[in-house]
Amino acid sequence: MNRRKADSGDSGGPWYWGNAGYGIHSGWKTYLLINRDMYTPVRSTAAGLGLTVKLQ
Repeated sequence: MNRRKADSGDSGGPWYWGNAGYGIHSGWKTYLLINRDMYTPVRSTAAGLGLTVKLQ
């Protein structure tokens, strides 16, 4: 992501936009001198585990 938006303790929380789930927050790292949030994409993870993502 472009910058840090999450707070400490947010790891494991959802990344979504509207009704679309994108991933699970997994921390941050510095890239090109900017601290950036990171997430694990849910689409590839869910497919690999044979899961379906349900949004409420």
